[in-house]
Amino acid sequence: MPIEFNVYRLSDSLGNLTTLETKRDWMDETPEKHAYRCFPLGLVNNLGWGISFPKDITFICNSNPKPQQKYIEVISGEEYLYIDSRNDIITFNTGLMFKTDENLTLWVKRVPNQFIDGVHVLEVLLNASFLKGQLSPAWKISKKDVPITIKAGTPVVSVLPIDLAQINHSTAIISNGLDLPLDEVQNDPEYTEYVTRRQKDGDWAGLYKNAVDHKGNSLGSHQAKKIILNVRDISK
Repeated sequence: MPIEFNVYRLSDSLGNLTTLETKRDWMDETPEKHAYRCFPLGLVNNLGWGISFPKDITFICNSNPKPQQKYIEVISGEEYLYIDSRNDIITFNTGLMFKTDENLTLWVKRVPNQFIDGVHVLEVLLNASFLKGQLSPAWKISKKDVPITIKAGTPVVSVLPIDLAQINHSTAIISNGLDLPLDEVQNDPEYTEYVTRRQKDGDWAGLYKNAVDHKGNSLGSHQAKKIILNVRDISK
């Protein structure tokens, strides 16, 4: 059964919750946008919901602040941030309160394959079944003395609901693979040549996406060939 959880808007002028997009700036810059043809990359890019803000946020962390100068100076978007002058952490004022049942945990983490120079998301696992108040994710600033800008609409974190009970007590079984048949650990040279040739021609074979070999023979199936997430806004 599809997972559902509740999100309450505590303010109309703060954060937005949307499904993540596949689009990434650095992928746009690859030759002929070739990165978008990688199915595993595209699949994870839209896995989760993103929290973003309607206006640009710009701040600078001063490594040696002058008298009367703050350690972290907010240039724009101050209403979206909480600043602690004693460290290099910024916390976001989202205005969004999450509620889950007791068997669902929110993994608040960095947005997959989105890179913002100079900051790192502080990832957490939260059970929101009993928490009150807004979700306030945080970043650690690693680049000092230069302005850092978050463009309007850019997700600052992603939120992914998971069931920790299914992960708890899981076991990784490590075995000796040296005695496995070669065809179980190594692709057919003909397959490798086919894929290499297609990629050099700027074409993407799509074999992994369709779970077939270079001759079209089925190799298996995926748990999900596409992740579909939704937002149902009943706040208005």
